[in-house]
Amino acid sequence: MAGVNVRQGNFVLKVVILPFAYAKLRRMNWNDLKYLLAVQRGGSLLQAARLLGVDKSTVARRLAALETALGQSLSEHARDGCVTLTALGRQAARRAEAVEDQTRALAGASGNDKAEVLSPVRLTAVPLLVNHILLPHLPALSSDHPDIRIELISEARDLSLLDRDADIALRLARPRTGGQAVLARRLGYLDYGCYVAVSAGPDIPWIGYEPRMHHLDHATAIETLAARPGQRRAALSVNDAETLLQATRAGWGQTLLPRLVAAAQHDLEERACGDVPLPRREVWLLVRRDMRALSRIEAVTDWLARLFA
Repeated sequence: MAGVNVRQGNFVLKVVILPFAYAKLRRMNWNDLKYLLAVQRGGSLLQAARLLGVDKSTVARRLAALETALGQSLSEHARDGCVTLTALGRQAARRAEAVEDQTRALAGASGNDKAEVLSPVRLTAVPLLVNHILLPHLPALSSDHPDIRIELISEARDLSLLDRDADIALRLARPRTGGQAVLARRLGYLDYGCYVAVSAGPDIPWIGYEPRMHHLDHATAIETLAARPGQRRAALSVNDAETLLQATRAGWGQTLLPRLVAAAQHDLEERACGDVPLPRREVWLLVRRDMRALSRIEAVTDWLARLFA
C-alpha cells in the first residue's frame, strides 16, 4: 500500500491508500475539499463563495478541478443555481468533514490560537424547545466551546437528517424513521401541567389545538379537560406549542404546557387540573451515525444530554 501526506495548515496527516487509487489522489489538490464542503453547506456556488470569502468563479473552478482529479462528477447543478452533490460527492464530503474535524482538534490540542472556527452544527427542534430551553443555555455551550458555531433551525416539522437538513435533531416522540443511518437515544421527559396567566380570573376557557393535532397526547388531554362539566373551549385553536404558550400569556385562557418551559414564565401560574391524568412526553436526541464521532457533534450532544438530565 502507498501513502500520501495531507497538509492541513501546520499539520501533516499520513493517509494510507490502496495502489489503484494512488494515481488519482496524487493528482488531487486536498485544499479543494473545503470548496466541496462549502458547496454542500451552502447549497449553491454563490452561497459557498460567501462562506469562504471568495468569488463564485473560484468555487466553480476548484470544484471542477476536484472532479477532474477524481474522474467523476461530484455535483449536479439546477437552473435556479442550486447545487446538489452526487452519491460520490456526499461520500467525499463526509470524508473531508472528518479530516477537517481532526485537523481542528489537532490545532486546538497544540494551543494554536489561529485555528479556524469549526464547521457549523445544524440543530433542529420545535420552536418551544428552541426559544425557551436551547437559547437560554447556549451561552454556556459557547463559553465551553468557543470554536463551535450553532445553526438553530426552529421548525415544527421533523426535518430529515438523512437529507442533511440538520445534523442533530430533538424530537418529542420516539423516532420511527432513519434506520441504522441515524442514532437515537432518549434524553428524558417533559412533564405537563395546567397553566394560566397570573392576571386571569377563576372561570376561563381552555385553549387547545386544531383538529389535525388531536393525535398528540397533550392535545387530547386538553380536549378531555375542556369537555368536563362547567368547562368550555376558548374561541381560539392553534397548531404549535409556542403559539399556545404565547396565547396563554396573553390571557386567552388556560392550557397544558411543559413545566420545564412554563415554570420559567413569571406571568404564568400552575393550577390544579383535577383527577385527569396529565401527559408526559419523551425527549429524543437524533444524530447521523456518520457524524457521531466528530468532536463538535459530540460536544453539542453532551451539552443537550446535560440540559435534559
